[in-house]
Amino acid sequence: MSSSLVYKESSQYYWDTVIFQVEGQLLQVPRYHLEKGSEFFQDMFILPQGNQYAEGNSDSNPIKLDGITTLVDFERFVEILYPSVTPWQKTYKLQEEWISILKLATMWRFLNVRRLAINCLTDMKLGALTRITLGRKYSVGQWLRMGYWELVKQISAVTLEEAETVGYPFSIHILQIRDEMTKRHWNRGIAYGSWDDSIVKQVVEDEFAYELRQVDQDGLAYNEN
Repeated sequence: MSSSLVYKESSQYYWDTVIFQVEGQLLQVPRYHLEKGSEFFQDMFILPQGNQYAEGNSDSNPIKLDGITTLVDFERFVEILYPSVTPWQKTYKLQEEWISILKLATMWRFLNVRRLAINCLTDMKLGALTRITLGRKYSVGQWLRMGYWELVKQISAVTLEEAETVGYPFSIHILQIRDEMTKRHWNRGIAYGSWDDSIVKQVVEDEFAYELRQVDQDGLAYNEN
């Protein structure tokens, strides 16, 4: 009389998959890190197990992400969750890849991935305008501050592009700060662009206090442990 063996499924390495559709392409990926890393996907996947008609369980009924993300951004994000190259090293990623990852990690509240993207982008040589734009968009106060510090200290005049990016009222504030810093350092014989960093930082904090507080406050929502 034959007997069949019953094996226990691993709680950690027996993964279900989910199917997404983005820009006409189907992507089938494990659910594990999506559920582990994001309350957004935890809630999405609260459906009866084994339901073949559930969204994401078949090619004919994928989870559609058109209008939510681009294929390029999504593939870059999936790559950080399930790297195709091992051992994984953050040096493999370019600036635009980390921006894509930051975008989706922020939208879907992958807090650990968001922190990783912020740390990696912080280590890169981002321009002042990029820091300001990304700092505002993704609530990263340190980038916003660094962008303003750089604009205040740069020797060249504020360009039209810079004025349009930061906003004309903010451009006026930057010019006012430069004027104030010039007056403070004039009698001390300190050249323009060689100002005391601590003074520059404090003046920026004072001049852009409302915006900086708002960005810091928004950023707290992503600092959960």
